[in-house]
Amino acid sequence: FTGKLLRSGLCFGVLGSQGAVRLDQHMAAAPLSPEERDAQRRLLEKLTEQGAKAEGWDRAWEQSLTPWDLRGGVNPAWAALIASGRLPSTAAAAGSTADTTDGIDGAHASADASRDGTGALPRALVPGCGSGSDLKLLASAGYTAVGVDISAKAVEVAEDALAGLPNIEVKCQDFFQMETDPFDLGYDYTFLCALNPSMREAWAAAWARLIRPGGELVTLMFPVTNKESGPPFAVSPGLYRHLLEPAGFAAVEEGPRKLQDEECAPGRAGAEWIGRWVRTSA
Repeated sequence: FTGKLLRSGLCFGVLGSQGAVRLDQHMAAAPLSPEERDAQRRLLEKLTEQGAKAEGWDRAWEQSLTPWDLRGGVNPAWAALIASGRLPSTAAAAGSTADTTDGIDGAHASADASRDGTGALPRALVPGCGSGSDLKLLASAGYTAVGVDISAKAVEVAEDALAGLPNIEVKCQDFFQMETDPFDLGYDYTFLCALNPSMREAWAAAWARLIRPGGELVTLMFPVTNKESGPPFAVSPGLYRHLLEPAGFAAVEEGPRKLQDEECAPGRAGAEWIGRWVRTSA
């Protein structure tokens, strides 16, 4: 299942040479007209049977019907959070003085990011990883970044885009069927909204199984609207709290917050929130 809905380039969050975040603005593709958006939405609903048919996502990739995928870009608020050092095991990476090459590749293994003294990098999971830009950002911050996507074509695109980069693994795999050691960090950006609402409790249970106690899940919530049907299905901060707290997560700090317009992806101002959730129990 994939979950990044916009045909537009975004700001990259970069670990610069002094450890500060640099946001490089990339040229945005021409925005879709309302008619084009409606046509794509109707086709995605049909292909995926409202987010419940896995084969539909592969067909969408094969037909290049991938408006959710931010090829070459990441959400600005997510990039800033990564560089802030406030996530599990990222503090050393945020202070790295490693040089960057293309603006996102700077701080790989220079960070002493081990949480257990073995020298192993902390592990981060991105379901619905699409073409893999979030994996590239996480690897640059000192993580072993693991992306999964139900679409073999999406994995092929990601493997091509990320070829030769260290500490990145992309798998064609069902998020709900993953059997692996738990992760230190998870990132869910419009993945939940791509799923049929009947799958939401299973989504929370899967995250609870895949994040270690003390680890963290970051949810970039979109679309926070009153729209009907999907995908993408409308979500809300209350929905995430309703799903995650019974599964063993607690909101970090004051809980989810609405993003400022400049923190949102182009075209999503007013419809994006961010939440951080710590796994409190096994």
